[in-house]
Amino acid sequence: MSEARSSGLRTRSQRFYKACSLALLMSLWAASGCGDPDASPDQERGLHGTVRDAVSGKRLQGVSVQFRSDTLDEAGDKSDEDGDYTIFVSTDARNGRIEAKKSGYETRVVSVYFDDEDVQVNIELNPS
Repeated sequence: MSEARSSGLRTRSQRFYKACSLALLMSLWAASGCGDPDASPDQERGLHGTVRDAVSGKRLQGVSVQFRSDTLDEAGDKSDEDGDYTIFVSTDARNGRIEAKKSGYETRVVSVYFDDEDVQVNIELNPS
C-alpha cells in the first residue's frame, strides 16, 4: 500500500473515531437530562403533607422532614403541632426522596416525583 493511501486511511479513521466520540457524548448528555426541554434551572417546587403515627393515626409534631433531589438539592422542615410540613426547594430535578425522622419512630424514606410544582406527600411513621 502506498504511503499516501495509508495516510488517507488514517485520516478517515481518525475522523470516524471523532464523529463516533461526539455522537456518544451527545447521547450521554441528552440521557442525563441536560437536554430535557422541560427542565428549567432552579425551578421552585413545593412539597407539603401531614405526618402521622402509622398505628394510632395521631398527627406527629416535631418530625424532621428532609428532601433531597436526585441532583443533590436539599431542603427541610419540622412538622408543626398539627403534623403538617411544607418544604420549598429550588431544583431542576423531577425526582428525589423525603426522609422523615422522629425519636421513638422508625425512619421512613419516600420517593417523590414532581409532576406538578406542588406535590402532597403524606407520611406514616411506625413506632420503633
